[in-house]
Amino acid sequence: MILIIIILVIILIVIIGIICKCIYNENFTENKTKVIICGCARDCAEFLPKTLNNIYELSKDKEVFYVFYENDSKDNTLKLLQNFVSDKNGIVISENINIPRRTVRIAYCRNKILNYILFHFKV
Repeated sequence: MILIIIILVIILIVIIGIICKCIYNENFTENKTKVIICGCARDCAEFLPKTLNNIYELSKDKEVFYVFYENDSKDNTLKLLQNFVSDKNGIVISENINIPRRTVRIAYCRNKILNYILFHFKV
């Protein structure tokens, strides 16, 4: 049991390290802090405007690439995310995945984001 926990912690540290290294892309300039902001969203349109505004305010003096993943939303979540990235460097990945178990769905979404970052940014 302890060995499994240690292995999971090591995997988590490796993933965090990969994300930190992924922020270097040929398209970034050299004089600004480089950041990739990513997140999963589903049916959260009520809270997105304030959240996205806070994210923008925190990152406006940095060179940022946004990666959002949306799935199966029944509200305006997808439209809000698309409007947010429309005039910024970023992408919204959207799918209808219909995975009923929440934890499995979140893991799937996280992996889609990580795969996008690993494929499109130098590690």
